[in-house]
Amino acid sequence: MKLPLLSTLLMWAGLLQAQDFRVLAVRGPVEVVQGESHTGTGPGRSLSVSQTLELGPGSYIGLLHQSGATLELKAPGKYALADLARTALKQNKQTLSSRYANYVLEEITKTDKGRTSAERNRNYRQYMAVTGSVERGTADNAAIRLLTPLQTSVLGQQPVSVSWVPVPGAGTYTVTLTNRYDEVVSTLEAPKSEIAVPLKSLPGKGEQVYFLTVRAKNKPTLYSAPLLLKVVPEAEAQTMQQELAQLHTGAEESRALNALVEATYLEEHQLYLDALLAYQQAVRLEPEVTEYQTLLKQYRQRVGLE
Repeated sequence: MKLPLLSTLLMWAGLLQAQDFRVLAVRGPVEVVQGESHTGTGPGRSLSVSQTLELGPGSYIGLLHQSGATLELKAPGKYALADLARTALKQNKQTLSSRYANYVLEEITKTDKGRTSAERNRNYRQYMAVTGSVERGTADNAAIRLLTPLQTSVLGQQPVSVSWVPVPGAGTYTVTLTNRYDEVVSTLEAPKSEIAVPLKSLPGKGEQVYFLTVRAKNKPTLYSAPLLLKVVPEAEAQTMQQELAQLHTGAEESRALNALVEATYLEEHQLYLDALLAYQQAVRLEPEVTEYQTLLKQYRQRVGLE
């Protein structure tokens, strides 16, 4: 009776030893301890379950487990990576989450493997060309600057939040939505420099493309570049919602990292506005982590906001 139990324990020990971590981000004093050795760490470094982490006051470390789970440590103290591996395995991460978590790692460590920032930027520019948004104007000739990418896919079930730089003396703003034939489908009033647009209530069924323009009511000659909104077909949107739900698993253990994983998924699926909000959320959750600030800045550059 003892042999099967012993075999099981040995098998578990072997599996646990194989569960390594990669460092995604570090803030403050964080040391890796193995025996008498104490060393620092940084993004991209591999960690073994035989090691221990020591965090000082005000420190932070974001970890990616090879299962795809992400963990964040903030409280000062010692953490055995073998224990953290068990916690990571309990998250039961799927291949989808592992894929996008590794994309985050690639971006932070600037490797040439897989999808790079340049490739994603090319995809974004190709999307602009396919939708024809380039022909309809750019931010260069617009007096009202939108604080969003100039084109994005949207799921359509929730209102789309759009904001812009306030115009002195504008009073209220007129927000106009037109279809691909330049026909006005909706006109809204915005008392402030932001609005939530209920696309679900607009006329039309199936896949729809809208162009949103903002004008200052007291200064009608001032307007924004058109914001292209492409509503994802319902069946495809349902699949995306299901996949996003998978990515949210374990969010309590790694809130900022989960926001980055979600942002990467949203960007790849051309949900550029939602991706921006997810990158911003990661920075709000951990405002002093340089790596997260850099990811947000790089994304803003990719979508033409900087």
